[in-house]
Amino acid sequence: MARASLYSSANESETFDNDTLLVEARYSVPLCWLAIAASEDARPAPDGGRSLLVIPLAAARQRFAARRAIIEKCFSNIDLWLTAWHKMLEMAAGPYLKMQVGEILAEYEDEDVMLAEALSFFATPAPPALATLLQLTLLRDKYNRSAHTLNDDMLAFFLVGGKCAPWLPWSDPGEDDEIDEIPLLRMQEPAPPPRQPLPRPAPKAPPAAKKPWWQIWKK
Repeated sequence: MARASLYSSANESETFDNDTLLVEARYSVPLCWLAIAASEDARPAPDGGRSLLVIPLAAARQRFAARRAIIEKCFSNIDLWLTAWHKMLEMAAGPYLKMQVGEILAEYEDEDVMLAEALSFFATPAPPALATLLQLTLLRDKYNRSAHTLNDDMLAFFLVGGKCAPWLPWSDPGEDDEIDEIPLLRMQEPAPPPRQPLPRPAPKAPPAAKKPWWQIWKK
């Protein structure tokens, strides 16, 4: 089973000693992970030559801020997930992020070309780059090209990852660390504003008192 992992790290070494796991994914590289990466971040991983991306946190934040408008233009209905990802970048403590995606990329014939072309989408969102991005993220069948929307109950898995973390806006899956046993929940829509009570009608003025009959007959 091909997996990917994203760590917060205090150093840029190619090991994961004392690094903090932020989130994991399975079968695909999530869209938001690619939104913070660049080709120059790639380096050999210590587990046999599979690719590893070491990204300075400051660069990750700058890239995501610069690329968010491009993402929103092509995928108009994922703002909740983008906001959650922005929150994660703000909460990350270490000065580096380490993205271990070699197992995913190894599934493709030319992993270096695949990664470079997917990342080129954020500079020039041309159709070939978009097609590669959708292929690497496994979002191809979930993309409505005419509406520019993504439609799937489990979009979180393909956008930010499969293992829930405290910065994600869905409920805690429990203590099990296995991705396949973690129930991915739908993103929660913003709660509707509380209903305001209807204004009460103003009280009617009391009817005028009637004159006694003898006063009326006096006229």
